[in-house]
Amino acid sequence: MTSATQAVDTSVVTELLSRLTAQTVQPEMLNSKDAGALVSVSRDTIMRAANAGELPAYTIGARNTRFRREDVIAWATRTAYDPAAAA
Repeated sequence: MTSATQAVDTSVVTELLSRLTAQTVQPEMLNSKDAGALVSVSRDTIMRAANAGELPAYTIGARNTRFRREDVIAWATRTAYDPAAAA
C-alpha cells in the first residue's frame, strides 16, 4: 500500500478512542463545591478556610471563587481533622 491509500485499521482507532474517553479530564481550577468534594469536606469548610487565609482562593468577578486542585489537596493534607471540633 502506498501512504496515500493506506487502509485505516478500525480496531486500532476504536482502541485509541476508548482509551481517550476512559480518561477523565480533571479541571485545574475548582469551585468551592467541587473542591470540598475532592477532599470530603463541605463547601462551607472550604470557604471558611479561604476566608481565614488557610487556603489560597482566586476570585473571578464579583461572586465566583475558584481553587487550584493542588492547593486544595495540600491544604487537606496539612489540616488535621478533629472530630470533637466537628460536633
